[in-house]
Formats: sequence, C-alpha cells, structure tokens
Amino acid sequence: MTALDENTKTAAVLAACEHARQDRRAKEQALAHPDMTPELAEILSTSTMQLCYEVTTHVGTD
Repeated sequence: MTALDENTKTAAVLAACEHARQDRRAKEQALAHPDMTPELAEILSTSTMQLCYEVTTHVGTD
C-alpha cells in the first residue's frame, strides 16, 4: 500500500497488477531497442521474468 501510494489493500493489489502489465510491455520494447545488450537484459530480468537478448548474424554468399 505504501509503495504504490494506495489507501486499501485491494487498490494496492490492482495497482501492482497494472504495474506488472506495464513493466512487461516496457521490457518487451526495451528488448527491441537497438541499444539493448545481453548485460542490460540481465539487469532488467527478475526472478519471475527472465529476459534473454542475443544477436544473430549471418555472413555468406548467395
């Protein structure tokens, strides 16, 4: 209740759920950002949401 500045437990739970949804969307956008690195993905990870970022390249002749 204190962390989310809510007056009731119910409002705090609802605010926490909304925060989790917004946080997930923001992290998905961050993973798509051109400046993302595997190290930043690790920092943004939590125990309930593991983020993985990898760069795949291909060099060849066609």
